[in-house]
Amino acid sequence: MREEQTKPQDDFEEACKKSGIEIIEAEAEEEPQGVGGADYSPRTTAPSYTNPFYLKRGMGGYNPCILISGNSCLANCVGYAHGRSLEIMNKESDNRYPTCNAKDWLAVAKANGLSTGQSPRQGDVIVWESAGYGHVGVVEEVYDGGKILVSQSNYGGTRFFLTNHYPPYNIYGQTFIGFIHNPKFDGRWRKNDVGWWYEYGDGTYPVSKWELINGKWYHFDAKGYMQTGWLKDGGKWFYLNPDGDMATGWKKLKGKWYYLDSNGYMQIGWQKINNKWYYLNNKGEMQTGWLKDGGKRYYLGTDGAMVTGKVNVPCEFNEKGELI
Repeated sequence: MREEQTKPQDDFEEACKKSGIEIIEAEAEEEPQGVGGADYSPRTTAPSYTNPFYLKRGMGGYNPCILISGNSCLANCVGYAHGRSLEIMNKESDNRYPTCNAKDWLAVAKANGLSTGQSPRQGDVIVWESAGYGHVGVVEEVYDGGKILVSQSNYGGTRFFLTNHYPPYNIYGQTFIGFIHNPKFDGRWRKNDVGWWYEYGDGTYPVSKWELINGKWYHFDAKGYMQTGWLKDGGKWFYLNPDGDMATGWKKLKGKWYYLDSNGYMQIGWQKINNKWYYLNNKGEMQTGWLKDGGKRYYLGTDGAMVTGKVNVPCEFNEKGELI
């Protein structure tokens, strides 16, 4: 039988400082934060002192992972991660989640049938291992390039804080070993006569939002159906492929070329792509041939790339003999 973490782990806050990672402290919320349904609310404030997900069961809470720090799991990384995972699922218990030392969480989660991996998803528990007791936190946001925002608590340290981490996620004295995926987001694709939607593990589904599924971005409408084609969101244009995943890079549609950056934003104007200059009009269409811009004339090859140096290019004249 594994023992609970009853003595301090390596000081994670000190490891962060030595690695140049900022500790972002946050005030406590006034009331318990409700989590459930189709929405995910990143936690960027400390839980209230009456939030049942972070209270010992014997004190009317839901958290079985508290043997230290009094009636509340804070400050205690394993108690916090357990409570936050339950909060995300909006469940009072889930026996698959570990309650042992932080560095054992990944192995115990796997043994209990929870999904794990090396790529982050919102709601994941991130696990670090060290010579001492390791550390766990919860992934609140996932950004481009694998950057993540992690919420956590530290035994003998700060009650609640946030840190940003970049791949490969190792820091001073702590080695990243994996993510435990929250089962709320272990979903499946479903289809009816109207279209496709994505069902979470708890039966809810994303509505009017972007969702990262198996490493690809999808957008769902106000009724929860997956969208395809052109989409304007936040003042930006995106293109969603016939399979629903967000397009990036060059895209040819109805004979016109468009360029969508790594965020999926359709580009306009001059763009430098792979060390070549291209011009995309206000509809996002790549231009070729002669172009007049800012009182100057440019020539764009058949591939759209701006021509430089001394070259012979075809010319076109109107019926008056004027160069077009």
